[in-house]
Amino acid sequence: MADGINVKRVDEGGEVIMTYDLPDRDSWFAINLDPDGHTLWATDAESDQVARFAAFAGTLTTLGVKHRPTPT
Repeated sequence: MADGINVKRVDEGGEVIMTYDLPDRDSWFAINLDPDGHTLWATDAESDQVARFAAFAGTLTTLGVKHRPTPT
């Protein structure tokens, strides 16, 4: 779940079992588990960055910037 400040993985009882975060990123709003079952994608609204985490290790594997179309 994304609670804004960080992304948390919870077990079936609702207990936090892993926390994912990056320095200066406090606007997490969207998360997805990759079909590979080992990768977690999360988006930070304030920085417009998409982070790719190793779901079980909690480590960042990729950090990118979302594409925002230029307004016309």
